Amino acid sequence: MKKIFKKALTIFTAFVLIGVTSTPINAVSKNTYQVEAVNNATELLDSLSNTQTVVACEDEVLGEMLDDKLITREDLNAELFDMSNDSVTELRKEGYSDSQIEVIKNYDGESDALQYISDSKAASPTLNPTLTFRYGLAGSDNTQKRVRIAYDIKWSSCPFFTFTDCFGIGWIAADKNSRELVTKTTSVVGESQIYTVDGLILKGTRKIKMDTETNGIVTAKPVIGSVEGGGYAKHMGGVIYVQTQSGSYNMKTIQIFVAYGHTVPSLTVAPSVSITFKKVSNSISFSVGSSQEMLIKSHSTFAYNSQREVVAVGS
Repeated sequence: MKKIFKKALTIFTAFVLIGVTSTPINAVSKNTYQVEAVNNATELLDSLSNTQTVVACEDEVLGEMLDDKLITREDLNAELFDMSNDSVTELRKEGYSDSQIEVIKNYDGESDALQYISDSKAASPTLNPTLTFRYGLAGSDNTQKRVRIAYDIKWSSCPFFTFTDCFGIGWIAADKNSRELVTKTTSVVGESQIYTVDGLILKGTRKIKMDTETNGIVTAKPVIGSVEGGGYAKHMGGVIYVQTQSGSYNMKTIQIFVAYGHTVPSLTVAPSVSITFKKVSNSISFSVGSSQEMLIKSHSTFAYNSQREVVAVGS
């Protein structure tokens, strides 16, 4: 039960996740392309005037889990105490930082675990990290035929609990008369940069498998922790290349929908992650499984102006 809890308990106020086994990372020296994939997305968003930013904090979710009766206080107390008996080496392998390990090891098994974790986070900002999700749109050759959707996801510090996350990005393009255009995805790039638990040293990269099976939708399940020797996916990003299906040059507006989710604990059944979507009335809505919490969603509309530059026009 402890292992399920450790692999499935994660908190964050905007999204969905799940537990996994150790996943190898690639050596940085052998994967310059992957490192550049994330950096290129960041640089592109830094250069755009239409970049949208959503920020969420890994906080208060345990309370929400208790309110939803997904876990009891007794379960939480017992599981945190069980974790406190693990060795420092075991905890570090799971991706916990020294400050997090200190909090875990100092738990006495009698105090209310939720209050203990909350107090620990309040005492140290690094124990209550924020996640910033940025996204934006860049035109291609100013032709109104192709666009690049850039996304950049970054933790301020290592999450208190590290597991597998999910995110979804969807889009709807239309012409100047608001008629929807059929588009096709010509290329998708997604990578994670794996850092040491203190967030200071880049250890390597991990490719993010991007699901492009459905037209106009990309979903992914990046592994955040499970790094041999300790570490986490501090920085994730990439670019999605989209163009009109027919090759026409009449793309006027593009709506972008993004969502990100975290897993909730399941002490009796190992959780499974899922992120689904529904397209209704010129809109895309993401949702997650019953054992998960959808914590943040964002929607923005972009359009070509008279100079054929892509600008944000609303949300």
